[in-house]
Amino acid sequence: MKFKANNIELKKLMNGDTEIVLTCRDTRNTLISELNAQKQRISGDIEVSLDKWKNKRSLNHNALFWDMCTELSNHINDPLITPYTIYKDLIKEYGISTIYPVADDMLDMVIKDWENRGEGWLTMKLRKSKIDGNFTNVKFWFGSSVYNSKQFWKLVEGLKAMCRDNDLDISQYDQQMQFAIQQLEIRESKGEEYGDN
Repeated sequence: MKFKANNIELKKLMNGDTEIVLTCRDTRNTLISELNAQKQRISGDIEVSLDKWKNKRSLNHNALFWDMCTELSNHINDPLITPYTIYKDLIKEYGISTIYPVADDMLDMVIKDWENRGEGWLTMKLRKSKIDGNFTNVKFWFGSSVYNSKQFWKLVEGLKAMCRDNDLDISQYDQQMQFAIQQLEIRESKGEEYGDN
C-alpha cells in the first residue's frame, strides 16, 4: 500500500525503540479505512519504505484511472468504499485471472506472496482440487500493471459503468482517458513498461 505523507516526526522511547509518526491529508477518512483493513489482514512485523513523493503525469492512464476511482469514492461518500475497494471490485469483475491448484502445505505462503505484489493482486480459495494429494484450487487475479491496452480499457469501461450506476458524471475524463489509452498503445508497440498497481 502506498500513500502520501507531508510530515515525519521521530521520537525515542524509554525502552530504546523509535516511534515514527507520519502526517497525511485524509479529510474523507479513506486512508484510515484502508489502513484499518490492512491492519486486520497483516499481523506481526511489517515492511515500511520511505521515498520522496513523485507526482504522476496528468495524462497518465494510471493517474486518470485513480482520479476516477477517487471521484467515485468521494461521490458515494461511504467510509467503507475507498478508491482501493473500488479498484479491487473492478479487478474481480473485469480483470484478468487464472485458477491453479496449490499444495495445501504451501497455500498460505503462495497467497501471501501473490497479494504482496500490489493492491490488484487478489486471490480466492475455491474448492479442493481433483489432483491426487492435498491441493486446493485458488483463483489468482493479476494487478493492472501487467495489463495490455485492451485489458486496461475493459477495466476503465467497468469503472465508467460503475460511475453511471451511481449517477456520477465523469465526462470530463473521457477524452483524456481515450488519449491516455492511445499513448499506452504506442508505448506497448515499442515494448515499454507501464503501470505500478
